[in-house]
Amino acid sequence: MSAQTSHRNFIRSLAWARENVGYSAHNICAIFQITPSEKNAFLEKLQFRHIIRRVNTKRASSQDSEEEDFERYHENAEYAFCYAGIYAHKGCMAYILPKFADTQKLAEPELHKDIFTASVERKSIFEHTLKAIRRYHSKRFAESELIEQDKPHCHDLMLMVTIVTDFAENGEYHAEHQIDRINGAGRYMWAHTINKKTALIQHGAPVYGDIITRHRIKAHHHPITQLHKKVVGECYSLLEQLGLTDLLGLPTYHQDDVFLENEDRNYLLYLVNTELSQQFDTRRRHVLELLKEYLSQYSSRHAQFAEEYTFGCSSLHMLWEEACREVLGEDDSDQIQIQPPTWHMNTQTCKEAASLKPDMIFRTEDGTCIMDAKYYIPLEKRGNYVPKGLPGVSDITKQFLYQWALLTPNAYISTNGEIRKPIYNAFLMPAPLSICGTSPVIRYATITMPLFPDLKIETLQISPIDILSSYAKYEKADNIRTQITKQLS
Repeated sequence: MSAQTSHRNFIRSLAWARENVGYSAHNICAIFQITPSEKNAFLEKLQFRHIIRRVNTKRASSQDSEEEDFERYHENAEYAFCYAGIYAHKGCMAYILPKFADTQKLAEPELHKDIFTASVERKSIFEHTLKAIRRYHSKRFAESELIEQDKPHCHDLMLMVTIVTDFAENGEYHAEHQIDRINGAGRYMWAHTINKKTALIQHGAPVYGDIITRHRIKAHHHPITQLHKKVVGECYSLLEQLGLTDLLGLPTYHQDDVFLENEDRNYLLYLVNTELSQQFDTRRRHVLELLKEYLSQYSSRHAQFAEEYTFGCSSLHMLWEEACREVLGEDDSDQIQIQPPTWHMNTQTCKEAASLKPDMIFRTEDGTCIMDAKYYIPLEKRGNYVPKGLPGVSDITKQFLYQWALLTPNAYISTNGEIRKPIYNAFLMPAPLSICGTSPVIRYATITMPLFPDLKIETLQISPIDILSSYAKYEKADNIRTQITKQLS
């Protein structure tokens, strides 16, 4: 199969699913059209990739042999996506919504023949989520600091998105040639002129009749320029097939249907490495590094072109925490530390090197807010028991400890002045979209603890679309910060 044909015809089906919903092994395999003989290996691969996790396994009959029990292990298991974003396997694609998208429970994955069929609401949720994921991974991708478990889910398509975006913002690669001329346009090269030309002496001073000048000319037909265009066209074509150009709002690129088909990858890498050894311009080196990375991965994609593509995140809890810190504008988290414990051993006194730091703090005119962002969605309440999916005792105790410490003299260290009283305390959780219509910030519950009788923690649910949208745009969410302050004070 040629590269061009692969780009244009490999998408066969689309399924919508939701993170954290239990699906049977049959449901998972139906999405990706997996045959019975491939089922066990495929499910194990998805678990290894951190795409799914096993959430329940029904007990086999006590009369089953060990071999029968093993055979029924996957059949009786229930799996949940622990990943949000796009996952495509051999042309079968899944769009996996985050768990706060509860407008449709998606108890079973929804399969579509028209691969881009989606409601406006569902598409909007997915679009905001993918843009936030793109920002979250872009910094780590650029700095090569990807978390190990996230490498399979952002590296390949994230590279393609980076190549296309960079091209749209900065244009094609331009190599420049230096041409030295006599009395031409350009910069005067005095050192060359003095060394190579004879001076006339007039009134005791040297005078040069001819001056060597240097002019830089852009080489529009340079091999790297042509390679850059081909790579951008190939990346854009695939991203368009997957729907990412629309979902991420990527600029339109009118490619000439020229791809890297039948090109010698080793020769192309040689060209790029040669150019890298001669270029010291930061912008050009950045493009060359992107091309080098793309060509280094190209052989595996060419051999099994539509085997697997991913663009998403299996650590949305970390994304949620970072997004809340960024858009709400933390003020003092790095400047405030809880005093570490001291060890008294005979005649020696030792302090722990590590200290506790609140996750997020900001000051208002009415006081100081200590907050902890939690990517939790509480389940329905049953009887008098606390619903599942809420912060645990250890999280609650630690949050109370932060509040108590900031109210106690000498219990904390601040390098940014005194803490403004009173001290407010809150957990910030994403609100299910079905309850976000009335307000972007909703009070879910108040937590008290006998150990801290005068303190309380408010549990707030925040509109995830507002948080993720502001985060993706590098904006502050001042309206949500104001609403949080009203709820706490």
